[in-house]
Amino acid sequence: MKPAPFDLAARSAEAIELTRLALSSVDDRNDSADYLSRVTALPGLISLGIEQDERLAGVAIGWPSGATNWWADQVRLVMTFAGTDSWLAESFELAELHVHPEQQGRGFGGALLHALAETIQQDRIVLSVRAHNTRARGFYRRHGFIELTEAFGFGKDAPMYYVLGATLPLR
Repeated sequence: MKPAPFDLAARSAEAIELTRLALSSVDDRNDSADYLSRVTALPGLISLGIEQDERLAGVAIGWPSGATNWWADQVRLVMTFAGTDSWLAESFELAELHVHPEQQGRGFGGALLHALAETIQQDRIVLSVRAHNTRARGFYRRHGFIELTEAFGFGKDAPMYYVLGATLPLR
């Protein structure tokens, strides 16, 4: 169960499907990872996976802040209002961390998160998580993440999210 780098360009469809499966129990809008096939050439992209029977059972995917502006532009205003926008500078944006539902609770998520933390050059990680996903929020809290914002939506009638952040080393 050791996380290892994988080629996101070659396996983006598999990573997207895993994300949909992992989110299906907590998110009725689980098309959020469809963008993954479009970010495979981002500078500093890291994609780590855990395999079971030659299939991805868990993934951690992200990039250094500034590699793409979409997420940072979306959260900057709410983070500025909260006084936490400095977290966006020189951080690592964890875009996706998901484990197949049949493998959840077996330590895959923690292994992926810690492997990612050991791989990156930055000294902090930022991410967004659905506000109602208390299981995920608890997972991140146990690893040292704190809430950097109040709950907010990425647009009108959008689901609510929190931005979380952690300084390294993780717990």
